[in-house]
Amino acid sequence: MQKRQSLPITARNTVTRHHTLGVAAVLATLVGAGVAQTAGAQPAPPTAAPPREVTVTTTLLGGSVYGIDGQGGRMAALVGPEGVFLVDAQFPAVTDKIVAAIKALSPAPLRFLVNTHVHGDHTGGNENFAKLGVTILGRPELREQQLHPRPARVIAAMPCCGGCRRARSTSAAGCRSCGG
Repeated sequence: MQKRQSLPITARNTVTRHHTLGVAAVLATLVGAGVAQTAGAQPAPPTAAPPREVTVTTTLLGGSVYGIDGQGGRMAALVGPEGVFLVDAQFPAVTDKIVAAIKALSPAPLRFLVNTHVHGDHTGGNENFAKLGVTILGRPELREQQLHPRPARVIAAMPCCGGCRRARSTSAAGCRSCGG
């Protein structure tokens, strides 16, 4: 058996190896495409992946408080005899599943929903819940952002709430530096 001699790893060897692999991948792709065209085959149209089926689950967190997981951020539900108080709304496509999961916990009506922040996985289902008669609550700033969305580039340039006086380091949800 012949012993293989290895080259010392240098920047030049590394670049050469990556370059060779890249050229080989491009050639393989071109040759494969040429063979398919030569055989008269039509390239397959791109297919979109089927949407992932979302399962909504509820978890008893304690007392009469439940965590609701589906698509996006975790919701919460406080279930009482006079109604259900929700925290956040997730995306609109899962509202029916969320309502069904809550109705499996209690026949009490959905009464209130409070949004924690403006991200779509927390507010996307607001319209659906409002159509069901749910009263939606939130800070005045959040309501303003819902009524008049701002482009991301403007949000990034806005100053923080004033708690830390830095430039806002996240989206409309608040400042990562001070939480404001």
